[in-house]
Amino acid sequence: MSKFIITIFISLSFTGVKAELIKMTTLDWPPFYGKNLKDGGFFTALTNEVLKLQNHSLKVDFLPWARAVSQGKRGKYHALLGCWYTKEREKHFIFSKTNVDSTPHFLARPDSTIKIEKFDNLYGYTIGLIRGYALSPQLKEAISTKKVRKLEASSHEALFKLLKVKRIDLVLENSTVMKAKLKKKWPSKAFNLKKVGSSFIDGFLYICWSRKKDGTQKISEDFNKGLKTIIENGTYERLWKKYGM
Repeated sequence: MSKFIITIFISLSFTGVKAELIKMTTLDWPPFYGKNLKDGGFFTALTNEVLKLQNHSLKVDFLPWARAVSQGKRGKYHALLGCWYTKEREKHFIFSKTNVDSTPHFLARPDSTIKIEKFDNLYGYTIGLIRGYALSPQLKEAISTKKVRKLEASSHEALFKLLKVKRIDLVLENSTVMKAKLKKKWPSKAFNLKKVGSSFIDGFLYICWSRKKDGTQKISEDFNKGLKTIIENGTYERLWKKYGM
């Protein structure tokens, strides 16, 4: 009887974290995650599976990215569902890596001769990106010293239009996401932007837990353990295939 009680105690001490409704926010970013995707898309489903190991449930609000980051910093949500790492963000967020590579690239018009093989190849160009996106320290410095110009927009469609009329030379975005966004807006048009270089940034997706929200340090640690379990038991690979990634 005593062994039975000890077994239950050990089990409860591992999974007995107080169950919570974990509230996250992010932008609409198919095919990784999006409000109109089944179950919120692969990344949302993956995050939900990990949280379920600690008996938590998940609610995601899809907002414009700059607003989502602002709300996350202020602790209005537990976390950002998917973000790239920067040193500056580390002041506001605790990062849980998810093994999902969403590396952004510099995308150009199909007739462009631009090639970004080293960083100074960017000098003199104007880069378009979604408002609030993370930038590498090199790129931030190049923009501040006016070696590179940036133009922010609130939508991928707006960036495409700016590129088309040559107000920008490059778009900084994950090419799969850009393709999904443009396909949704213009289903009959072919996606013909081309990758011309990498973004010089860590392109892995993280869960970014707000330092302003109570309990996120513990939840983040449990999330990392849960992710390891999800990978080892095959759930990660099953979800990857299920959502056509």
